[in-house]
Amino acid sequence: VGPARRMHDDRKSQSELIDESIKYRAPDIIVIDEILKDSMETIFTVRQRNVQMIASAHGSLSDLVRIGHYNKLIGGITSTIATGGKMKLEKTDKSCFEIIIELLSPTSMRVYRNPDECIERLLRGKAPIPDYSYVYR
Repeated sequence: VGPARRMHDDRKSQSELIDESIKYRAPDIIVIDEILKDSMETIFTVRQRNVQMIASAHGSLSDLVRIGHYNKLIGGITSTIATGGKMKLEKTDKSCFEIIIELLSPTSMRVYRNPDECIERLLRGKAPIPDYSYVYR
């Protein structure tokens, strides 16, 4: 689309391609299809350089919390011991994303405009409240 550039090289890892594009091409936006485990640190570099990112990760919103390498994308999760000796899960940082779109099926999705609030609700055992829910017919 327009001046967009597609970068694909089977000899390089996803992380190397992202890093190369950030360093040498100075993009405004980067699109990543299926974030891989080895790319997590590079994703944080994208965030620190204020490059907008559109990315996919397979699984539900609650999967992002449960799966260790993915939960770093939504701020990182750590367990602490609360008063009374109960284990409590807490976010350690802000989400890498400003919006999360959860695809539920080929015809339905939920949009969360405040990922940090949604994750906090999940950690407290409550269902996140989507800003929008769409069902296409």
